Amino acid sequence: METKKQEENTKLKKKIIQMSCICLYLGGIIIFSYPDIRAVENSIRNNKVIREFEEHLENTKTDGSDSLQFGELRAVMESYNRQIYAERQENLKDPWSYEQSSIDLSDYGVENNVVGVISIPKMDVELPIYLGAMQENMKSGAVLLGQTSFPLGENNSNSVIAAHRGWKGIPMFREIEKLSLGDTITIRNFWEILTYEVTEIKVIMPEDVHEILIQDNRDMVTLLTCHPYTQNTRRYVVFCEKVSSTAKEKEKEKSAAMGSWSEKIEISYEADILEEKEDAEVIKKEKTVRSVGYVILGIVGIMLIVINNINGKVEAEQKSKQ
Repeated sequence: METKKQEENTKLKKKIIQMSCICLYLGGIIIFSYPDIRAVENSIRNNKVIREFEEHLENTKTDGSDSLQFGELRAVMESYNRQIYAERQENLKDPWSYEQSSIDLSDYGVENNVVGVISIPKMDVELPIYLGAMQENMKSGAVLLGQTSFPLGENNSNSVIAAHRGWKGIPMFREIEKLSLGDTITIRNFWEILTYEVTEIKVIMPEDVHEILIQDNRDMVTLLTCHPYTQNTRRYVVFCEKVSSTAKEKEKEKSAAMGSWSEKIEISYEADILEEKEDAEVIKKEKTVRSVGYVILGIVGIMLIVINNINGKVEAEQKSKQ
């Protein structure tokens, strides 16, 4: 009788150990995969926001609804762009000015505060562009900084679009260093798709506001994020200009006058280029570690299943013998 009770206690302990191992394993999977789960969730949410944005535009074209509101919105945006250019963006002085929404999009039938969609093929990134660099917007996608131009494809404008260098596993502008001169990005606004070409790349200090101001006679989009990767000490800036024959001619003239980009980068930004390589290595290592981690978790999972099956067979054999 005593022996049987001991056997039952031993079996109970084994089951407790097995269940504990399974719980620890599942907990480890959840913790390890949390950043990837966040990335997938954000991707699904962003795709939904982008789809709603595009569907709203298609419905407007099809049935003519909201056409008057959209016409008014365009006029307001154009007026705002002219105003900040005339005032030389005098209110763009500190981070707080970035957070200010220049207009209330809900007045024009746009409820989710999305002013457009940015697509960067080289980075495999497509994000909604929210109006104003409030934290809530920054967590969701890219943002259009306050006191900078609306992306309308106009001369004397510079739309400064910022995003995190990764946010809790969500890539966003994490791999911005993949961009090089000549790469293109597209901006989908309420009326058209605009294509811009990378013409210059810089690393600046956070207070260097003058670097992101409107430049005379240029139609620009400027991408902005933190630098170096995982830190917040400087800003990585990618200047883009609207694709046109005029822009290409200007770029050729600029290249002829300055020499190749690689020569310029070696002279002016040698330390920054070294950091770029280090950042790329860190990102690569992160991806490798995660891939290896999933392989290890998979092996451990298979081992747990095999051990559980073996224990089950042993118990079944013991019962059959009894």
